[in-house]
Amino acid sequence: MISILLTMASLLVFASILQAKYLSPTEASKIIPGRPHKNTVRRWMSKGYDGVILPSFRIAGRRFTTQESVEEFVSTLMGKDSIGDKHPPSTAHVEAENRLDELGV
Repeated sequence: MISILLTMASLLVFASILQAKYLSPTEASKIIPGRPHKNTVRRWMSKGYDGVILPSFRIAGRRFTTQESVEEFVSTLMGKDSIGDKHPPSTAHVEAENRLDELGV
């Protein structure tokens, strides 16, 4: 009886995996605001952006993600921007602004 339940549970998990819509980097780029290039999406899958990695997986050597993962990735990044978690200006940028202020520009 336990093995039948495990088999049924495994089938349900497998069925949910099959129903998920897998997105290639090209397809994912079409639903991301700003429509980034597919190579940008690939980079987000491998290295991330601002400390957030777009979850992905490989099937037969090709990388895929899901719509749910894309939505979570975008909302996480949007949440970081709204909190004000942006990078501070570089030292060179601050020095250039100070120099322009000195010159009255």
